[in-house]
Amino acid sequence: MLPRIELPAINLAPLNELIDARRSQWGQIGTPQTLALNKSCILILSALLQGYIEEVFFAVSSYMLMHLAGDDLETYKQSIGNWGNPNAQNIDRLFTRIGVTNLIDKVTWQRTDGSKIRRRLQLLNEQRNAIAHGKTPKGSLKLEQIERMRDFVEQFSINLNRYFTRRSKGVLSVR
Repeated sequence: MLPRIELPAINLAPLNELIDARRSQWGQIGTPQTLALNKSCILILSALLQGYIEEVFFAVSSYMLMHLAGDDLETYKQSIGNWGNPNAQNIDRLFTRIGVTNLIDKVTWQRTDGSKIRRRLQLLNEQRNAIAHGKTPKGSLKLEQIERMRDFVEQFSINLNRYFTRRSKGVLSVR
């Protein structure tokens, strides 16, 4: 029997704390402080998604490459290097390294197909890049839009874990 490998759940607590801080500024909508909090929400959401994808990748790698352990596993992890921001192309490219092709098209849920996932990840990445480089981000930075993006990322993570749990026939499980 194969050992069970745990997939991570995305931890959105830091983002939710920022959203709560932003909500406490409700009477000051449109101020530089509220805009800064909104931008911070986008940056942290992108960072949390990137960290989560990396954790999932290495958990799935451990399953796909079970012969790797100890120093070999650490050497493998270091060989991946910086795989980039969590956009659809980078996520697909990362998982192709372990034989999982076109991942984004396989992680779908009710009324959300691969093309919708790609558009949402692209928008998050474009907003993140614009903010990180001191430019005006595309799309809305309203709190409601940030919460929708958070909810999308959460659903994406849930369905990504479901996909790998099904594919591994239960060897991979969610924490």
